[in-house]
Amino acid sequence: MDEREQIRDRIDLVEFIGRYVTLTRAGSTYKACCPFHQEKTPSFVVSPERGTWHCFGAFKFLMKVEGLEFFDALKKLAAEAGVELARKRQAPDPLDPVRDIMGRAAAFYATALHETAEGRVARDYLRQRGVAPEMVDAFQLGYSDRSWDSLVSFLQGQGFSESHVLQTGLLYHDEARGSYRDRYRGRLMFPIRDARGRVVGFGARELDGKAQGAKYINSPTTPLFNKSQVLYGIEHAAGPIRKLGEAVLVEGYLDVVTAHQFGFANTVACLGTAVTPGQLGLLRRYTSQVVFALDADAAGQQATLRGLEKARATLRTSNRDDRSAGRNRPEMALRIASMPEGRDPDELIREDAAGWQKVINSALTLVRFYANHAERAFDLEVPEQKQKAVEVLVEVLVEVHQEVARDEYVKQMETRFATAPGLLQRMVANRMRLLESDPEPVEVDTEVAREEPEPFQ
Repeated sequence: MDEREQIRDRIDLVEFIGRYVTLTRAGSTYKACCPFHQEKTPSFVVSPERGTWHCFGAFKFLMKVEGLEFFDALKKLAAEAGVELARKRQAPDPLDPVRDIMGRAAAFYATALHETAEGRVARDYLRQRGVAPEMVDAFQLGYSDRSWDSLVSFLQGQGFSESHVLQTGLLYHDEARGSYRDRYRGRLMFPIRDARGRVVGFGARELDGKAQGAKYINSPTTPLFNKSQVLYGIEHAAGPIRKLGEAVLVEGYLDVVTAHQFGFANTVACLGTAVTPGQLGLLRRYTSQVVFALDADAAGQQATLRGLEKARATLRTSNRDDRSAGRNRPEMALRIASMPEGRDPDELIREDAAGWQKVINSALTLVRFYANHAERAFDLEVPEQKQKAVEVLVEVLVEVHQEVARDEYVKQMETRFATAPGLLQRMVANRMRLLESDPEPVEVDTEVAREEPEPFQ
């Protein structure tokens, strides 16, 4: 009996799949609404006798529900079933030693948080912010002390090669002193992991005013880490995102930790930067529905706009490629949550979890968000400004590919912006014809016309 057969024999398929969907017994099988499609009548069938769901088994289910490659699904199921996998003869990954160092560094920082006197500043901070101990452990939060070489000394004692250590970005070379020093000092440490749970980088928050640099810093770009390609919390959120059919995208590390603590486990963070095509591509593996819930301050608003511009460009390409390739999957859709002014997700969730859920549920579609933005960004009493506002709307409307929805939006916007009957419809039709011949969109001025714009609603 090979390894896969052993795993199949030991995994209770009903119990395993029941963690992701609610199964109802129907004779010798179990049924549920399909977790991979939107439906009201259950069509998802699990057969414990045959050990399959539809015509696939636990391996393909796990690959699909968590977006894993086969070998990753095999390792996860083997660990659950207690099956030891034989080592395969394959070329070693040259980055494995670097990943090992990153994992040990995360454990080193976690130990410093829990067991050192200096780590008390971080423990107090987490307690004041209301972070539960189980969340500290789940996200393996840590602390980097204020010495210049505690991590240097630790890694030297582990016997790693200098070349591997330098690829982590954890140290830097002090030219004046001719030695390596710790990059992070006096900071609360947030290990950043890939979807497989491997540490690829760190986020670090200043705590005592003595650390050098910005309040928050991320790892530099390394062979393992590129902040435009990762999402904080994805290792915990991937399953819930797939199950709920929606991802919530926030800005900060503690926003994610707090969201998970209060049961909003489909939440990830974009590492304090505008959302990138790589991050959206990562989410695309798990869902077609993404809600932006960034801070309501001016910086957060501008980050939302920058992120949306990049996101829309990515979606245009992705959705167009899907259609041309005949892929039968829902087009990715973005919505924007209107955060209360002066509040960030962490604060709102702690003070009013139900209110947070209401904010997410009432998130705006792209069309309505840009309509609100256009009303604030441009003086509609000035014809030239109104022209710019309508051009912004046209660019968003042409991205609505469902004909009925686009037609309804056009009618609503014609009324809202008081354009001549049929004018907006003709502008949209003309723009769509132009895009068919030249798919690259022109630049549209979305800059705020007023010196001090009001918050988005």
